Amino acid sequence: MTLHPDHLEDLRRSGLSDETIERYRIESVPTEDLGRELGGIASHIKSSYRIPYEGHNGFCRFKLFPPVGSQKYHQPKDTTPHLFLTTKGEAARTDPRIELALTEGEKKALRLEQEGLAALGLGGLWSWMSNGKPLSDLDCFDWCDRAVLLLPDSDVWTRPDLLQAVFALGKELEARGAKVKTLKLPAAEGKGVDDYLANHTKTELLKLPTLELKHPVFTKTREWWKAWKQDKGEKGKSAGSAFDDVAPAEQSVNGAELVEDLRRFISSYIVASKEAVLAATLWVITTWTLDAFSTAPILNITSPAKRCGKTRLLEILSMVVKKPLAASNISAAAVFRAIDKWSPTLLVDEADTFLATNEELRGVLNSSHYRSGAFVVRVVGEQLEPKQFSTWCAKAISGIGKLKADTLEDRSIRIPLKRKARGDSVDRLVHSEAEARTRNIRARLSRWSKDNLRELTRQVDGTDLPHELDDRSQDNWRPLLTIADMTGLGAEARKVAVHFGANQEDDSGSVLLLQVIRDLLDGREAIESERILEHVLEREDLPFQEWRKGKAISKNGIARLLKPYGIRPKQIWFAGGKTRGYRLEDCIEAFGRYLPVQTGRTGRSQQNQQDTAGTKPVEGEGSTGLKTPVSDSKQSVLPLLPDETPVEGTEEALTDEDAHRKEEAPWPTRRY
Repeated sequence: MTLHPDHLEDLRRSGLSDETIERYRIESVPTEDLGRELGGIASHIKSSYRIPYEGHNGFCRFKLFPPVGSQKYHQPKDTTPHLFLTTKGEAARTDPRIELALTEGEKKALRLEQEGLAALGLGGLWSWMSNGKPLSDLDCFDWCDRAVLLLPDSDVWTRPDLLQAVFALGKELEARGAKVKTLKLPAAEGKGVDDYLANHTKTELLKLPTLELKHPVFTKTREWWKAWKQDKGEKGKSAGSAFDDVAPAEQSVNGAELVEDLRRFISSYIVASKEAVLAATLWVITTWTLDAFSTAPILNITSPAKRCGKTRLLEILSMVVKKPLAASNISAAAVFRAIDKWSPTLLVDEADTFLATNEELRGVLNSSHYRSGAFVVRVVGEQLEPKQFSTWCAKAISGIGKLKADTLEDRSIRIPLKRKARGDSVDRLVHSEAEARTRNIRARLSRWSKDNLRELTRQVDGTDLPHELDDRSQDNWRPLLTIADMTGLGAEARKVAVHFGANQEDDSGSVLLLQVIRDLLDGREAIESERILEHVLEREDLPFQEWRKGKAISKNGIARLLKPYGIRPKQIWFAGGKTRGYRLEDCIEAFGRYLPVQTGRTGRSQQNQQDTAGTKPVEGEGSTGLKTPVSDSKQSVLPLLPDETPVEGTEEALTDEDAHRKEEAPWPTRRY
């Protein structure tokens, strides 16, 4: 034998004797041959051993050390799965009097053979099929009136998806004339039949309960199987659905290789940074695994101008996402009814042309971000009965420039595209070729999502999120980073998340205004309303010159934007007299909550950022050059009126008490 000690220990843990290991030529793969025999997955493992399949022209499967995510075994790409034939199983081909045992995995089949049973091994519970059809290996056996014992792992009884695979296999063999029973392994004795036989005899194994396919435990699975059987190879669509069914790949899927193939497919048709491609790739996988998450981030595809590949990327995504539904200029009612009926992946193009003016649609899309609130209520029917419609689905939205809805932008992972330059090279999109190219990718996406959904659900809440991201960005990136961790790309994906998600500036009008006021207050205790207005109207990079219906913002408009932050204009003494303005102490809390901390600031300005709201600065005699307002008059803030109407309130004279305090002030009164 040529076996690494870890590999030999693994085989002996399944109870395989040295004679069995030698007879079936199970050997470690030399380190220098890993890349040649295993392909790209070799970079994610330390070692592997191969299990040859007799009679299949050199076909092998490989055990991975360590596993890559949830994948323990690897089958070379573009190879068809086969039944693993033990010597006794091979001898039973044409003799239906010999009972056959079918189990999951080569080691378990060999362990059964050591106990004197004729056994066949499946690479996975769905590995009795290839390209939607039963393996031709099954045709080599006479199944008529043959007793068949299925021995799935013990977790099959708590996994509806695994139970479906067992039932479908059993019905296939019954259709060939076999008499099928399923043996129920006790969960307390380990997962597989080799675990059970480590502590029990063959006699004890065969005394365990067996279930026929008509047993009540298969009731729900039987209904699923009828629909699956009817649709498979006939309509290619699920009953009541507008979307093609995707049969999962028969063998387990390596997540790292799946991500790499997706990245290669997407990047071959568009010009985008590697960060954008990886973000889009991970988002595609979230559309298949959305049930594991509580947040559905929007993929926001943007560009500065036309002809940058936004529509092309949506076309590409429609070939690989789960249940794609293209929707340009769609109504709100159509959106929530389509989502409630089909749970599609919504692909919205040219959002810049209609989304900003459709408030109801924005509300529907906003509601779908968190699962807990992903629904709308509408009245339906002649009796106007209220009905709740689900809005929970994955969404991609493309358009020129920034989304004209800040709430949607905040719920998005934004990836920018650029127009192709003369030196850029991309493949010409031929839909028939691209669809053929993605058929295998979609089958693998379906299989990987089924195999890993439970583990994603378990891991998502513990996903390590970059501290550079704010709370909303962390929510958006959590599903993608959880998937990245399970596919071995966690470190790279976190760099991408920080690249796109960290330090994103909030360019809503009120936050931009806060930023302007903080800059103007640098080293000051107050700022005049008039000076703020003049400054924002001089700035061409701010949106205030055409703020509302083509008109510039006014002082009243500024007050309206600041009111939700608890910031109101006051009568303040400045050089030249009393006028309206804003005090630093009233703004500090909003600066701290809504603006990023500025680095490199010194002196009073830096200290102001750290002061708590309500702390009034005091100017002593040693203070020179500090421009400090002396007092505020009494204030009476009126309700907000149209822009043309002053909002600041009345301008009253100083009270006698104010004047008395001025006279007794221990320092000279400064005005500025």
